[in-house]
Amino acid sequence: MQTPFGNTPNTTNYNTYGAAIGSGEGFVLDRVAGAKLAFSVRKLSALYNGSYARIRRPYDNMETDITTPYGGFIAPQAAVSDGSGLQGWLSGADGAGVRWYDQSGAAAHLTQNTAANQFLLRFGFTGNRTAFAGKPLSDYQWVYPASTGNYLFGAGKQFSFHFVVKTNVTAGADFAMFYHIASNNDLIRGLILRVVGSGSGYKAGFVGGDLNATVNMSTVSVFDNTRPHHVLFCYDGTINTSWMGRVTVYVDGIASPMAVSFQTGPFPAPLTQPVTVPRVWAPYTAITNSGLSEAILWDRLLTPAEISFITQNTRKAYGI
Repeated sequence: MQTPFGNTPNTTNYNTYGAAIGSGEGFVLDRVAGAKLAFSVRKLSALYNGSYARIRRPYDNMETDITTPYGGFIAPQAAVSDGSGLQGWLSGADGAGVRWYDQSGAAAHLTQNTAANQFLLRFGFTGNRTAFAGKPLSDYQWVYPASTGNYLFGAGKQFSFHFVVKTNVTAGADFAMFYHIASNNDLIRGLILRVVGSGSGYKAGFVGGDLNATVNMSTVSVFDNTRPHHVLFCYDGTINTSWMGRVTVYVDGIASPMAVSFQTGPFPAPLTQPVTVPRVWAPYTAITNSGLSEAILWDRLLTPAEISFITQNTRKAYGI
């Protein structure tokens, strides 16, 4: 598999890859037995000269660089060490992704006390790869492990997806930043998390369904374009009573009421047969100026304390 980083993962050795992509960054922990993956993306200052990303151990709060220092978004950038080194360094623990740069553009390499810390993405590894690539203000694509049942969406599955929308979402925009296709039976099942322009602002939306029917949900409130907003989707597939019960959306840390509508057509996936590997594609409709500047994914629900913490952290990072 060729990654958008310009590196080809080795399917037999432990490797870690990272690269500059457009105005963002991403990194991969590939086949690290006993280790876990953590990632997030943010738009970097043009003057920034620190590391793209670091990883933090939970038991002593020690950190290490995952990628080499930023040198401008010109060429792919390799990671500083392979996954075998990180495997020993983490000692089987979960690693937390850490951002170490200045959102203000002052090119300051922040200290650990003021770094923008992200939560864990706890993704177990078997013999399969987990990969991520991100390009804020443009497209995203994730490729998940190919092991059966390791899907984020569907019955019994839970995940949380956080993103920041800046101020240039235009009227009529329809940007899907998370597009997940998962199939473990004879029907394709999928979902889309989206930003939809509405008047002078936008709404956060959700589309889910299969080949038979689709459910559409969007926030009742329209959020203005005068400042950034952060949105958190929480999906709980253990709830089987209704779609409304499965999805909770927080905007700026506050749960936002959702309006629901249904359509009888199939889920808008450009596939004609079930897939064996879940994929994420975006956007499913062309759109420019999405304003998306950060994305973080967890394969679990966040606790109320974590939601409060990420709200405070995002406000600090973006001056909200």
